[in-house]
Amino acid sequence: MIKSKLIQLYTCLDRTELEAFHKWLKSPLHNSDNDLSKLFIYIGSRRVLSKTSLDKNRVFKQLFPTETYQDLKLRRLMSKGIKHLENFVHFWMSKKNTLEQQKNVATFLRTRNRPLLAQQQWAKGKKALALQVDKTHAYYYKKYQLEQEHFEQAASQSRMRATNLQAIVNSFSIAFVIETLRYACTAISHKNLYATNYNIPLLDEILDLAKQSPYLDIAAIQLYYQAYMALTIPKDSIHFELLKRNLLKQEGLLPTKERKDLYTLAINYCIRRINSDESQKFIREVFELYKQGLKNKALLDNGILSRFTYKNIASAGLRLHEYDWIANYISSYAVYVEADYRESYQHYNTSKLYFAKEDYDQAMQRLIQVEYDDLFLNLDAKTMLMKIYYETQSYDALDAFFHSFTIYLQRKEIMGYHRENYLNIIRLTKKLLELPPRNPKAQQQLQDNIDSMQPLTERAWLLEQLRKI
Repeated sequence: MIKSKLIQLYTCLDRTELEAFHKWLKSPLHNSDNDLSKLFIYIGSRRVLSKTSLDKNRVFKQLFPTETYQDLKLRRLMSKGIKHLENFVHFWMSKKNTLEQQKNVATFLRTRNRPLLAQQQWAKGKKALALQVDKTHAYYYKKYQLEQEHFEQAASQSRMRATNLQAIVNSFSIAFVIETLRYACTAISHKNLYATNYNIPLLDEILDLAKQSPYLDIAAIQLYYQAYMALTIPKDSIHFELLKRNLLKQEGLLPTKERKDLYTLAINYCIRRINSDESQKFIREVFELYKQGLKNKALLDNGILSRFTYKNIASAGLRLHEYDWIANYISSYAVYVEADYRESYQHYNTSKLYFAKEDYDQAMQRLIQVEYDDLFLNLDAKTMLMKIYYETQSYDALDAFFHSFTIYLQRKEIMGYHRENYLNIIRLTKKLLELPPRNPKAQQQLQDNIDSMQPLTERAWLLEQLRKI
Protein backbone atom coordinates (compact mmCIF):
# COMPACT_ATOMS: atom_id res chain seq x y z
CA MET A 1 0.00 0.00 0.00
CA ILE A 2 2.95 2.31 0.64
CA LYS A 3 3.59 2.48 -3.14
CA SER A 4 -0.06 2.97 -4.09
CA LYS A 5 -1.26 6.03 -5.98
CA LEU A 6 -3.39 6.91 -2.96
CA ILE A 7 -0.35 7.31 -0.69
CA GLN A 8 1.72 9.00 -3.39
CA LEU A 9 -1.01 11.62 -3.83
CA TYR A 10 -1.55 11.99 -0.09
CA THR A 11 2.14 12.58 0.62
CA CYS A 12 2.26 15.34 -2.02
CA LEU A 13 0.18 17.55 0.27
CA ASP A 14 1.96 19.87 2.67
CA ARG A 15 0.81 20.51 6.23
CA THR A 16 -1.65 23.30 5.31
CA GLU A 17 -3.10 21.25 2.44
CA LEU A 18 -3.46 18.15 4.63
CA GLU A 19 -5.35 20.14 7.23
CA ALA A 20 -7.64 21.54 4.54
CA PHE A 21 -8.15 18.07 3.01
CA HIS A 22 -9.27 16.54 6.31
CA LYS A 23 -11.73 19.44 6.74
CA TRP A 24 -12.91 18.77 3.16
CA LEU A 25 -13.63 15.13 4.07
CA LYS A 26 -15.74 16.18 7.06
CA SER A 27 -18.09 18.19 4.84
CA PRO A 28 -21.23 16.22 3.80
CA LEU A 29 -21.13 18.18 0.55
CA HIS A 30 -17.91 16.39 -0.43
CA ASN A 31 -17.98 13.09 1.46
CA SER A 32 -20.69 10.96 3.02
CA ASP A 33 -18.67 7.73 3.33
CA ASN A 34 -17.69 7.11 6.96
CA ASP A 35 -15.28 4.31 5.97
CA LEU A 36 -13.37 6.70 3.75
CA SER A 37 -13.10 9.21 6.60
CA LYS A 38 -11.77 6.46 8.88
CA LEU A 39 -9.21 5.44 6.25
CA PHE A 40 -7.71 8.93 6.03
CA ILE A 41 -7.90 9.43 9.80
CA TYR A 42 -5.84 6.24 10.18
CA ILE A 43 -3.31 7.33 7.52
CA GLY A 44 -3.05 10.80 9.07
CA SER A 45 -2.48 9.36 12.55
CA ARG A 46 0.63 7.38 11.56
CA ARG A 47 3.83 9.03 12.75
CA VAL A 48 5.68 7.46 9.82
CA LEU A 49 4.13 6.11 6.64
CA SER A 50 5.98 2.88 5.94
CA LYS A 51 5.49 -0.59 4.52
CA THR A 52 4.71 -1.81 8.06
CA SER A 53 2.37 0.96 9.18
CA LEU A 54 0.44 0.75 5.90
CA ASP A 55 0.30 -3.02 5.61
CA LYS A 56 -3.03 -3.83 3.94
CA ASN A 57 -4.06 -6.43 6.54
CA ARG A 58 -3.27 -4.01 9.32
CA VAL A 59 -5.24 -1.19 7.72
CA PHE A 60 -8.23 -3.41 6.97
CA LYS A 61 -8.35 -4.71 10.54
CA GLN A 62 -8.32 -1.14 11.85
CA LEU A 63 -11.20 -0.11 9.58
CA PHE A 64 -13.28 -3.30 9.81
CA PRO A 65 -12.30 -5.07 13.07
CA THR A 66 -15.08 -7.69 12.89
CA GLU A 67 -14.54 -8.72 9.26
CA THR A 68 -12.14 -11.09 7.50
CA TYR A 69 -9.67 -9.35 5.21
CA GLN A 70 -11.17 -8.57 1.75
CA ASP A 71 -8.67 -7.19 -0.72
CA LEU A 72 -11.35 -6.07 -3.19
CA LYS A 73 -13.21 -4.07 -0.55
CA LEU A 74 -10.03 -2.25 0.52
CA ARG A 75 -8.98 -1.56 -3.08
CA ARG A 76 -12.40 -0.07 -3.87
CA LEU A 77 -12.14 2.17 -0.83
CA MET A 78 -8.64 3.24 -1.86
CA SER A 79 -9.89 3.98 -5.38
CA LYS A 80 -12.61 6.15 -3.92
CA GLY A 81 -9.98 7.89 -1.80
CA ILE A 82 -7.94 8.69 -4.91
CA LYS A 83 -10.95 10.37 -6.54
CA HIS A 84 -11.51 12.48 -3.42
CA LEU A 85 -7.86 13.48 -3.33
CA GLU A 86 -7.97 14.47 -7.02
CA ASN A 87 -11.18 16.47 -6.47
CA PHE A 88 -9.59 18.23 -3.51
CA VAL A 89 -6.44 19.08 -5.50
CA HIS A 90 -8.61 20.54 -8.28
CA PHE A 91 -10.54 22.61 -5.71
CA TRP A 92 -7.34 23.75 -3.97
CA MET A 93 -5.62 24.80 -7.19
CA SER A 94 -8.70 26.64 -8.50
CA LYS A 95 -9.05 28.35 -5.09
CA LYS A 96 -5.66 30.00 -5.68
CA ASN A 97 -6.76 31.34 -9.07
CA THR A 98 -8.97 34.22 -7.94
CA LEU A 99 -9.15 35.71 -11.43
CA GLU A 100 -10.54 32.45 -12.82
CA GLN A 101 -13.12 32.44 -10.03
CA GLN A 102 -14.23 35.99 -10.80
CA LYS A 103 -14.50 35.23 -14.51
CA ASN A 104 -16.55 32.06 -13.80
CA VAL A 105 -18.87 33.92 -11.41
CA ALA A 106 -19.37 36.63 -14.04
CA THR A 107 -20.24 33.96 -16.62
CA PHE A 108 -22.64 32.29 -14.17
CA LEU A 109 -24.43 35.59 -13.44
CA ARG A 110 -24.67 36.45 -17.13
CA THR A 111 -26.21 33.08 -18.02
CA ARG A 112 -28.67 33.48 -15.11
CA ASN A 113 -29.81 36.84 -16.49
CA ARG A 114 -28.20 39.06 -13.88
CA PRO A 115 -26.41 41.53 -16.19
CA LEU A 116 -25.64 44.22 -13.61
CA LEU A 117 -24.09 41.77 -11.17
CA ALA A 118 -22.22 40.13 -14.06
CA GLN A 119 -20.73 43.50 -15.07
CA GLN A 120 -19.70 44.23 -11.48
CA GLN A 121 -18.00 40.85 -11.23
CA TRP A 122 -16.22 41.41 -14.55
CA ALA A 123 -14.99 44.81 -13.30
CA LYS A 124 -13.57 43.12 -10.19
CA GLY A 125 -11.70 40.67 -12.38
CA LYS A 126 -10.32 43.45 -14.58
CA LYS A 127 -9.16 45.38 -11.51
CA ALA A 128 -7.44 42.26 -10.12
CA LEU A 129 -5.69 41.63 -13.45
CA ALA A 130 -4.38 45.21 -13.51
CA LEU A 131 -2.63 44.51 -10.20
CA GLN A 132 -0.87 41.40 -11.52
CA VAL A 133 2.89 41.92 -11.72
CA ASP A 134 3.69 39.04 -14.09
CA LYS A 135 3.21 40.11 -17.69
CA THR A 136 3.69 36.94 -19.67
CA HIS A 137 1.52 34.36 -21.48
CA ALA A 138 -0.79 33.67 -18.49
CA TYR A 139 -1.49 37.39 -18.01
CA TYR A 140 -2.49 38.00 -21.62
CA TYR A 141 -4.53 34.79 -21.79
CA LYS A 142 -6.48 35.85 -18.68
CA LYS A 143 -6.95 39.26 -20.28
CA TYR A 144 -8.29 37.52 -23.38
CA GLN A 145 -10.76 35.52 -21.25
CA LEU A 146 -12.00 38.65 -19.48
CA GLU A 147 -12.39 40.50 -22.79
CA GLN A 148 -14.25 37.48 -24.15
CA GLU A 149 -16.66 37.56 -21.18
CA HIS A 150 -17.13 41.33 -21.65
CA PHE A 151 -17.98 40.73 -25.30
CA GLU A 152 -20.64 38.15 -24.35
CA GLN A 153 -22.13 40.51 -21.77
CA ALA A 154 -22.37 43.31 -24.30
CA ALA A 155 -23.82 40.99 -26.98
CA SER A 156 -26.54 39.75 -24.61
CA GLN A 157 -27.76 43.33 -24.06
CA SER A 158 -27.48 45.02 -27.43
CA ARG A 159 -26.31 44.10 -30.91
CA MET A 160 -25.88 47.77 -31.87
CA ARG A 161 -22.99 48.52 -29.47
CA ALA A 162 -19.38 48.83 -30.53
CA THR A 163 -17.60 45.64 -29.56
CA ASN A 164 -14.24 44.89 -27.96
CA LEU A 165 -13.31 42.36 -30.64
CA GLN A 166 -9.99 44.07 -31.30
CA ALA A 167 -9.04 43.78 -27.62
CA ILE A 168 -9.98 40.07 -27.70
CA VAL A 169 -7.86 39.40 -30.78
CA ASN A 170 -4.91 41.44 -29.49
CA SER A 171 -4.83 39.72 -26.09
CA PHE A 172 -5.13 36.25 -27.62
CA SER A 173 -2.48 36.88 -30.27
CA ILE A 174 0.00 38.26 -27.73
CA ALA A 175 -0.52 35.20 -25.52
CA PHE A 176 -0.09 32.93 -28.56
CA VAL A 177 3.09 34.68 -29.74
CA ILE A 178 4.69 34.52 -26.26
CA GLU A 179 3.90 30.84 -25.82
CA THR A 180 5.06 29.91 -29.32
CA LEU A 181 8.40 31.68 -28.84
CA ARG A 182 8.80 30.10 -25.39
CA TYR A 183 8.35 26.60 -26.80
CA ALA A 184 10.54 27.43 -29.79
CA CYS A 185 13.37 28.17 -27.33
CA THR A 186 12.64 24.90 -25.51
CA ALA A 187 12.71 23.06 -28.85
CA ILE A 188 16.25 24.32 -29.54
CA SER A 189 17.44 23.00 -26.18
CA HIS A 190 15.79 19.63 -26.85
CA LYS A 191 17.28 19.52 -30.32
CA ASN A 192 20.79 20.03 -28.93
CA LEU A 193 20.30 17.33 -26.30
CA TYR A 194 18.34 14.69 -28.21
CA ALA A 195 19.07 15.48 -31.89
CA THR A 196 15.33 15.90 -32.48
CA ASN A 197 13.77 18.36 -34.94
CA TYR A 198 10.46 20.07 -34.22
CA ASN A 199 8.07 21.68 -36.67
CA ILE A 200 6.59 24.80 -35.07
CA PRO A 201 3.73 26.16 -37.21
CA LEU A 202 3.81 29.90 -38.03
CA LEU A 203 7.19 30.40 -36.36
CA ASP A 204 8.65 32.44 -39.25
CA GLU A 205 5.60 34.71 -39.25
CA ILE A 206 5.81 35.11 -35.48
CA LEU A 207 9.50 36.04 -35.68
CA ASP A 208 8.54 38.77 -38.15
CA LEU A 209 5.69 39.96 -35.91
CA ALA A 210 8.02 40.20 -32.92
CA LYS A 211 9.84 43.06 -34.70
CA GLN A 212 6.61 45.03 -35.19
CA SER A 213 4.20 47.02 -33.04
CA PRO A 214 2.47 46.19 -30.69
CA TYR A 215 4.65 43.10 -30.11
CA LEU A 216 7.80 45.22 -30.04
CA ASP A 217 6.57 46.76 -26.80
CA ILE A 218 5.74 43.48 -25.04
CA ALA A 219 8.63 42.63 -22.70
CA ALA A 220 7.99 38.87 -22.59
CA ILE A 221 7.88 38.64 -26.40
CA GLN A 222 11.16 40.50 -26.75
CA LEU A 223 12.88 38.35 -24.12
CA TYR A 224 11.91 35.08 -25.81
CA TYR A 225 12.58 36.54 -29.28
CA GLN A 226 16.12 37.59 -28.30
CA ALA A 227 16.71 34.22 -26.61
CA TYR A 228 15.59 32.37 -29.73
CA MET A 229 17.69 34.52 -32.05
CA ALA A 230 20.76 34.22 -29.81
CA LEU A 231 20.50 30.43 -29.77
CA THR A 232 19.90 30.12 -33.53
CA ILE A 233 22.53 32.70 -34.57
CA PRO A 234 25.14 32.28 -31.80
CA LYS A 235 27.91 34.18 -33.60
CA ASP A 236 25.82 37.37 -33.59
CA SER A 237 26.17 38.32 -29.92
CA ILE A 238 23.91 41.37 -30.18
CA HIS A 239 20.86 39.20 -29.45
CA PHE A 240 22.52 37.84 -26.33
CA GLU A 241 23.44 41.35 -25.21
CA LEU A 242 19.83 42.49 -25.64
CA LEU A 243 18.56 39.38 -23.84
CA LYS A 244 20.91 39.97 -20.92
CA ARG A 245 20.09 43.68 -20.68
CA ASN A 246 16.32 43.15 -20.89
CA LEU A 247 16.43 40.20 -18.51
CA LEU A 248 18.05 42.33 -15.82
CA LYS A 249 15.62 45.18 -16.50
CA GLN A 250 12.37 43.22 -16.98
CA GLU A 251 12.81 40.12 -14.79
CA GLY A 252 10.21 41.46 -12.33
CA LEU A 253 7.56 41.03 -15.03
CA LEU A 254 8.18 37.27 -15.22
CA PRO A 255 6.89 34.47 -12.97
CA THR A 256 9.57 32.51 -11.12
CA LYS A 257 9.68 29.52 -13.48
CA GLU A 258 9.92 31.60 -16.65
CA ARG A 259 12.60 33.81 -15.12
CA LYS A 260 14.59 30.65 -14.34
CA ASP A 261 14.03 29.32 -17.88
CA LEU A 262 15.29 32.55 -19.46
CA TYR A 263 18.37 32.61 -17.24
CA THR A 264 18.99 28.99 -18.29
CA LEU A 265 18.67 29.93 -21.97
CA ALA A 266 21.15 32.80 -21.54
CA ILE A 267 23.53 30.52 -19.65
CA ASN A 268 23.23 27.83 -22.34
CA TYR A 269 24.14 30.42 -24.96
CA CYS A 270 27.31 31.30 -23.03
CA ILE A 271 28.23 27.63 -22.61
CA ARG A 272 27.82 27.13 -26.34
CA ARG A 273 30.19 30.03 -27.03
CA ILE A 274 32.66 28.72 -24.43
CA ASN A 275 32.65 25.34 -26.18
CA SER A 276 33.44 27.17 -29.43
CA ASP A 277 36.78 28.28 -27.91
CA GLU A 278 35.66 31.82 -27.12
CA SER A 279 36.18 30.90 -23.51
CA GLN A 280 37.39 33.84 -21.45
CA LYS A 281 34.80 36.44 -22.47
CA PHE A 282 31.86 34.10 -22.10
CA ILE A 283 33.13 32.43 -18.93
CA ARG A 284 32.92 35.88 -17.36
CA GLU A 285 29.48 36.40 -18.90
CA VAL A 286 28.12 33.09 -17.62
CA PHE A 287 29.65 33.65 -14.19
CA GLU A 288 27.95 37.04 -13.86
CA LEU A 289 24.64 35.49 -14.95
CA TYR A 290 25.07 32.78 -12.33
CA LYS A 291 25.79 35.38 -9.65
CA GLN A 292 22.76 37.47 -10.61
CA GLY A 293 20.58 34.35 -10.75
CA LEU A 294 21.66 33.44 -7.22
CA LYS A 295 21.11 36.97 -5.97
CA ASN A 296 17.52 37.18 -7.21
CA LYS A 297 16.86 33.45 -6.57
CA ALA A 298 16.05 32.89 -10.26
CA LEU A 299 18.20 29.74 -10.25
CA LEU A 300 16.37 28.21 -7.30
CA ASP A 301 13.46 25.85 -7.96
CA ASN A 302 11.12 25.88 -4.95
CA GLY A 303 14.09 26.83 -2.80
CA ILE A 304 16.32 24.10 -4.27
CA LEU A 305 19.53 24.73 -6.19
CA SER A 306 20.20 21.93 -8.68
CA ARG A 307 23.35 19.99 -7.85
CA PHE A 308 24.46 20.44 -11.47
CA THR A 309 24.07 24.22 -11.26
CA TYR A 310 25.88 24.21 -7.89
CA LYS A 311 28.79 22.40 -9.54
CA ASN A 312 28.77 24.48 -12.74
CA ILE A 313 28.87 27.80 -10.85
CA ALA A 314 31.91 26.62 -8.91
CA SER A 315 33.62 25.50 -12.14
CA ALA A 316 33.02 28.88 -13.83
CA GLY A 317 34.29 30.83 -10.83
CA LEU A 318 37.40 28.68 -10.50
CA ARG A 319 38.29 29.19 -14.16
CA LEU A 320 38.24 32.93 -13.43
CA HIS A 321 40.34 32.47 -10.26
CA GLU A 322 37.53 33.88 -8.09
CA TYR A 323 38.79 31.77 -5.21
CA ASP A 324 37.53 33.83 -2.26
CA TRP A 325 34.04 34.20 -3.74
CA ILE A 326 33.87 30.49 -4.58
CA ALA A 327 35.07 29.43 -1.12
CA ASN A 328 32.20 31.42 0.42
CA TYR A 329 29.75 30.21 -2.22
CA ILE A 330 30.52 26.51 -1.68
CA SER A 331 29.67 26.69 2.01
CA SER A 332 26.84 29.26 1.79
CA TYR A 333 24.84 27.60 -0.98
CA ALA A 334 25.34 23.95 -0.04
CA VAL A 335 22.21 24.19 2.13
CA TYR A 336 20.12 24.81 -1.00
CA VAL A 337 21.28 21.62 -2.74
CA GLU A 338 19.05 18.52 -2.54
CA ALA A 339 19.75 16.77 0.77
CA ASP A 340 20.69 13.47 -0.90
CA TYR A 341 23.50 15.13 -2.89
CA ARG A 342 24.51 18.01 -0.63
CA GLU A 343 27.49 16.47 1.16
CA SER A 344 29.07 14.81 -1.87
CA TYR A 345 28.78 17.89 -4.11
CA GLN A 346 30.09 20.22 -1.41
CA HIS A 347 32.99 17.81 -0.88
CA TYR A 348 33.70 17.65 -4.63
CA ASN A 349 33.56 21.45 -5.11
CA THR A 350 35.90 21.94 -2.14
CA SER A 351 38.34 19.48 -3.74
CA LYS A 352 38.17 21.44 -7.00
CA LEU A 353 38.92 24.66 -5.13
CA TYR A 354 42.04 23.15 -3.55
CA PHE A 355 43.08 21.74 -6.92
CA ALA A 356 42.67 25.13 -8.63
CA LYS A 357 44.81 26.73 -5.92
CA GLU A 358 47.41 23.98 -6.50
CA ASP A 359 47.02 22.70 -2.96
CA TYR A 360 47.23 19.16 -4.26
CA ASP A 361 47.70 17.49 -0.87
CA GLN A 362 44.39 18.85 0.45
CA ALA A 363 42.60 18.08 -2.84
CA MET A 364 43.94 14.52 -2.99
CA GLN A 365 43.13 13.75 0.64
CA ARG A 366 39.50 14.58 0.00
CA LEU A 367 39.29 12.76 -3.31
CA ILE A 368 40.68 9.46 -2.08
CA GLN A 369 38.40 9.47 0.96
CA VAL A 370 35.12 9.43 -0.95
CA GLU A 371 33.59 7.15 -3.59
CA TYR A 372 30.80 9.30 -4.94
CA ASP A 373 27.38 7.71 -5.48
CA ASP A 374 26.76 9.95 -8.48
CA LEU A 375 28.45 8.22 -11.46
CA PHE A 376 29.45 11.36 -13.36
CA LEU A 377 30.65 13.13 -10.24
CA ASN A 378 32.75 10.06 -9.54
CA LEU A 379 34.19 10.18 -13.07
CA ASP A 380 35.05 13.87 -12.69
CA ALA A 381 36.66 13.20 -9.30
CA LYS A 382 38.78 10.40 -10.76
CA THR A 383 39.86 12.69 -13.62
CA MET A 384 40.90 15.34 -11.10
CA LEU A 385 42.90 12.73 -9.20
CA MET A 386 44.63 11.74 -12.45
CA LYS A 387 45.59 15.38 -13.09
CA ILE A 388 47.01 15.68 -9.56
CA TYR A 389 49.18 12.59 -10.10
CA TYR A 390 50.39 14.05 -13.40
CA GLU A 391 51.14 17.54 -12.08
CA THR A 392 52.91 16.21 -8.96
CA GLN A 393 54.90 13.77 -11.14
CA SER A 394 53.60 10.77 -9.18
CA TYR A 395 54.24 8.49 -12.11
CA ASP A 396 53.89 5.13 -10.34
CA ALA A 397 50.53 6.18 -8.93
CA LEU A 398 49.55 7.53 -12.35
CA ASP A 399 50.45 4.28 -14.09
CA ALA A 400 48.35 2.27 -11.60
CA PHE A 401 45.55 4.79 -12.00
CA PHE A 402 45.45 4.40 -15.80
CA HIS A 403 44.97 0.66 -15.35
CA SER A 404 42.27 0.87 -12.66
CA PHE A 405 40.39 3.72 -14.37
CA THR A 406 40.28 1.87 -17.70
CA ILE A 407 38.84 -1.22 -15.99
CA TYR A 408 36.33 1.02 -14.16
CA LEU A 409 35.16 2.52 -17.46
CA GLN A 410 34.73 -0.92 -19.03
CA ARG A 411 32.76 -2.31 -16.10
CA LYS A 412 30.39 0.58 -15.50
CA GLU A 413 27.26 1.13 -17.60
CA ILE A 414 28.38 4.42 -19.11
CA MET A 415 26.95 5.90 -22.31
CA GLY A 416 29.32 5.40 -25.24
CA TYR A 417 29.93 9.14 -25.67
CA HIS A 418 31.06 9.54 -22.05
CA ARG A 419 33.16 6.35 -21.99
CA GLU A 420 34.95 7.43 -25.16
CA ASN A 421 35.61 10.89 -23.68
CA TYR A 422 37.36 9.50 -20.59
CA LEU A 423 39.28 6.91 -22.62
CA ASN A 424 40.46 9.76 -24.87
CA ILE A 425 41.67 11.67 -21.80
CA ILE A 426 43.66 8.63 -20.66
CA ARG A 427 45.17 8.05 -24.14
CA LEU A 428 46.27 11.66 -24.56
CA THR A 429 47.67 11.94 -21.03
CA LYS A 430 49.74 8.83 -21.73
CA LYS A 431 51.01 10.45 -24.94
CA LEU A 432 52.05 13.52 -22.95
CA LEU A 433 54.16 11.26 -20.74
CA GLU A 434 55.68 9.48 -23.74
CA LEU A 435 56.45 12.67 -25.70
CA PRO A 436 60.16 12.88 -26.68
CA PRO A 437 61.89 15.98 -25.27
CA ARG A 438 62.90 18.81 -27.62
CA ASN A 439 60.95 17.38 -30.54
CA PRO A 440 58.82 20.19 -32.11
CA LYS A 441 57.41 17.87 -34.77
CA ALA A 442 56.12 15.35 -32.21
CA GLN A 443 54.71 18.19 -30.08
CA GLN A 444 52.86 19.62 -33.08
CA GLN A 445 51.45 16.20 -33.95
CA LEU A 446 50.19 15.77 -30.38
CA GLN A 447 48.68 19.26 -30.39
CA ASP A 448 46.87 18.48 -33.63
CA ASN A 449 45.65 15.25 -32.06
CA ILE A 450 44.35 17.07 -28.98
CA ASP A 451 42.71 19.79 -31.10
CA SER A 452 40.87 17.30 -33.30
CA MET A 453 39.96 14.62 -30.73
CA GLN A 454 36.23 14.22 -30.12
CA PRO A 455 34.78 13.96 -27.56
CA LEU A 456 37.26 15.57 -25.18
CA THR A 457 36.24 17.59 -22.11
CA GLU A 458 39.80 18.13 -20.82
CA ARG A 459 41.15 19.73 -24.00
CA ALA A 460 42.21 22.97 -22.26
CA TRP A 461 44.12 21.14 -19.50
CA LEU A 462 45.87 18.83 -21.98
CA LEU A 463 46.97 21.75 -24.17
CA GLU A 464 48.23 23.60 -21.10
CA GLN A 465 50.37 20.60 -20.06
CA LEU A 466 51.70 20.35 -23.61
CA ARG A 467 52.75 24.00 -23.54
CA LYS A 468 54.69 23.35 -20.30
CA ILE A 469 56.85 20.66 -21.87
